[in-house]
Amino acid sequence: MPEGDTLARIAITLREALAGQRVEHFRSPIPALRDTGLEGRTIESVESRGKHLLIRFDDGRTLHTHLRMSGEWLLFPRAGPTARDLVAIETSDRAAVLRRRPGAGAPPIVRLLSEDALRRDRVLRSLGPDVLASDFDAHEAARRLRASIRPTIAEALLDQRDVAGIGNEWKSELLFLSGIDPRTPPSDVSDARWLELLGRARELLTKNVSRGKSGRFAIVGRASRFAPGPSKWVYGRAGRPCLRCGAPIRFLRQGLDRRSTYHCPRCQR
Repeated sequence: MPEGDTLARIAITLREALAGQRVEHFRSPIPALRDTGLEGRTIESVESRGKHLLIRFDDGRTLHTHLRMSGEWLLFPRAGPTARDLVAIETSDRAAVLRRRPGAGAPPIVRLLSEDALRRDRVLRSLGPDVLASDFDAHEAARRLRASIRPTIAEALLDQRDVAGIGNEWKSELLFLSGIDPRTPPSDVSDARWLELLGRARELLTKNVSRGKSGRFAIVGRASRFAPGPSKWVYGRAGRPCLRCGAPIRFLRQGLDRRSTYHCPRCQR
């Protein structure tokens, strides 16, 4: 599932292509999105909130999407409809298309919300502080995380109600960089350590947003995708030697949904 930095890059790309443009054609096979009357409307803004994308039109309505595991936004000079298209927004010279990759999991969430519905929406209202937001409140995020109902720190970091934007890869990488065992109860982590982890998360995700625009990408700033050697410290490296101490990286599954976690048993205690 795309994480907060990926959604931020998608928002930037779509905003540069669509913001201020008039909708020439709007197409979707989803019954609730037929006959929307969006043709002729102007796209006012495109923004990300954690793992959610919001495209706002000048009549107050907002297209809310969550990619889950299978969705992807694509830009074309013009859109020829395919069976995998969930949404196509065409302006005078561009087409933004939301597609579902076959066999990749649950379909994306796609909703068109009124201004009032957006304001009252329980999913969006329940989001914790967005680690990439300009007004990110690290102290509030730390408070929520320390009081999390999740039994382990790894599960708490994935709960978007505690902090928004951190996903499975970042979870493992951040816990490694912070030297914290992923099975640690959230309440056992001090406020100072939470703030240190969140500061690192904000710094690294922000760097990835800007690097992604230039074609360079790094999970933790260790390497670009074009550089030799591993670009991740622990994620996806089960059984391989830790890049710091040489101990074999371990893999475990956590939580009711059995999310994968990678960690170094020697560096993370």
